[in-house]
Amino acid sequence: MPFSVLKTFNRLKQLTTDDEIIADALSLSQGLLEVSADRKSVKRALPLPEDLKTDSQSIYAVGLGVAMGRSVHRQC
Repeated sequence: MPFSVLKTFNRLKQLTTDDEIIADALSLSQGLLEVSADRKSVKRALPLPEDLKTDSQSIYAVGLGVAMGRSVHRQC
């Protein structure tokens, strides 16, 4: 994933938009991620397992809206 995509995430924008800082931080991932040679993108070091059952572990929610000034969802 190009850093340009990562830098669209608000949380990362609050921390930094400097490619070198992002590359340094991601390179500390202990084998989970690989930073490209040009230090402008990142990918998984190991692919997701093929037997991963994402459909049975996912939900799709629409139209939650807002009720009484609070968000309808709760953290688990």
